[in-house]
Amino acid sequence: SIHSYDPYQHNDDHDHDPFMRNKERTDIRNLLTQRSLQSFVYLLNSVRDVHTTKWLEKVLDFKNLDSFHGTGALNITKYPSWDSPFLQLITMDSEVVVVETSSSGNLNRRRGWSNK
Repeated sequence: SIHSYDPYQHNDDHDHDPFMRNKERTDIRNLLTQRSLQSFVYLLNSVRDVHTTKWLEKVLDFKNLDSFHGTGALNITKYPSWDSPFLQLITMDSEVVVVETSSSGNLNRRRGWSNK
């Protein structure tokens, strides 16, 4: 059968249709959302902010987002539209992440802080 596809409208009936699920998964807006999250995680890792990376992956239910290749990192069942992850972050209750570090003598002062 021939499928019509409106990329700007999500339909819950699509959840059982593999063709429509693939179309939604490969929607360019979902790819751009995924890549923006991946770029943010890359930036966090490059400045050694592993704590925010772990928090973001926990909250959005992603694993190893920085090393994922392809278009399927976003769970389109949990995030049915391209802006769903952002809306979740904007509307969720505030959280405080406390990060404690300690120095163990001169070794850490010469090399910088360890994130282990």
